[in-house]
This record gives sequence, structure tokens and C-alpha cells, in this order.
Amino acid sequence: MIDETYRTIIQQLEQNIRPRIPNSPELMAELKQAMEDERPPTDQTLCVLCHLASPDPSMTKNLLSHLKTDYPTETQIFILEAVQKHILDARMISGDRLTPEFLKAFNDYLSLAPKKVLYFIIGIIEGCGAQSIFFRQGLKNLKWGILDAFKKEYRETITRIDALENRWQKMLK
Repeated sequence: MIDETYRTIIQQLEQNIRPRIPNSPELMAELKQAMEDERPPTDQTLCVLCHLASPDPSMTKNLLSHLKTDYPTETQIFILEAVQKHILDARMISGDRLTPEFLKAFNDYLSLAPKKVLYFIIGIIEGCGAQSIFFRQGLKNLKWGILDAFKKEYRETITRIDALENRWQKMLK
């Protein structure tokens, strides 16, 4: 079912149609099983997860388990997109706060993440709202080289981190 759905998504994307895949119980069960079995998850599984019509908070445990592992950069970015959809978007809909398990797992991931994915991580941290301050020390502990300030991809990330720090300082006053 995942492979069929993946092909449908690719066809829709090729036609400039935004895929909105219904969260059927069968598909969700297969996705959960795939996330438990696959190390790393396949691109097909992650693509389907990212194109579901609505977030499913029951994917949280599986997604967090994949934050602890060293995967290729592209896979990590796909996982971060799924985290955005199924954890942060679900929280926005429910109005609930982020769980301590998520905050700890994501902070641990932040400390080990390669610089190439930090831009995406910062986006998730920004989406945490007031709870983003939990990641303040983790962001301060990041090591940047002098040459990083001259690389466009890192300069944008550093600028976003500075903006977060300014927001946190205003919150603490």
C-alpha cells in the first residue's frame, strides 16, 4: 500500500497537484509498522508520511526513535519534515504543549545533528513557540568555525539562531 500511495504522490507532484493522502486505518497501520521495521525508513515511507492529509500524533514515538540514529542528510531532512507535520502541527491543532519526551529527544538530536540539517532543526525550534527556550543551551553549545559565517547556508542558520536568542531575551525580561 505504501508503494502504491508513493506512486500516486509522485504522479500528482509531476502534475503540479499538492498531494493530500487520506489517513486510512490500513495505510496508518502499514506506516507504523514500516517505521518500526525500517532502519533507516525508506524514502517512500517518509514521503507518504509527509503528504498525509492530517497529522497523526500516534506517529510521535516512531519519529522520535529515528531522531537518535545517524542517517544520510536527505533522510534526516525527511524525518524532520515528518516531525513538523505529525508532532508540531498536531500540537497546534490540539492546543496541547509539547511533551517532555519530545523536548528531550529533540534536544539530544540537536547536539549530534550535522550542520547541514540545522536550518531545518531551527524551523522546528521556531515552531515550538514559548517552549523553544528549552533548546537555548543546546543552540549555544553549537560550534561554528570562522569560515561558517561565509557560507550562505550556515549564515542563514546563524542569523535565525540570533533572532531566537533575541526573542528569548525579551521573554526573560
